[in-house]
Amino acid sequence: KNSAKIVLCTRFHENNRLKPERDISELFSLPDPLLRVFVAKPSDAVKLLRSGGLLEKAQLYIEKLSCEVLQKANALEANRKLFNENDILEYFRKHKKERKLAATLIKEHLKYQKQKAPDIVKSFKYYKEFEKMCFELDGTKL
Repeated sequence: KNSAKIVLCTRFHENNRLKPERDISELFSLPDPLLRVFVAKPSDAVKLLRSGGLLEKAQLYIEKLSCEVLQKANALEANRKLFNENDILEYFRKHKKERKLAATLIKEHLKYQKQKAPDIVKSFKYYKEFEKMCFELDGTKL
């Protein structure tokens, strides 16, 4: 009686199958406009609105949780920018053993794509760079 199921997700999340009429985001102070709050059933919204204490607890919890989620996402994004594709190519240029291992794995994993869709594989810019590097440094043809 004193609980309601609510879901915090992004507005465009692939698993977001909840109906727009169950969006109760306007009841919460969210740090990002892409974050949304949904109720599992309309009766959950009624419970939240009828019980001021329950709504207040949910608001505090969701607002704190959404700030934590946003901070974690920002930290992950910052870490992603620590290195780029060129840095990875440079690493392989300097590390022969790892380069050969990666070449073997890539060759095996792209075998089917090269047969069925060679134009797609040819469009992979950094793969072409890696392929050229392997041929120049090791004589390995991918």
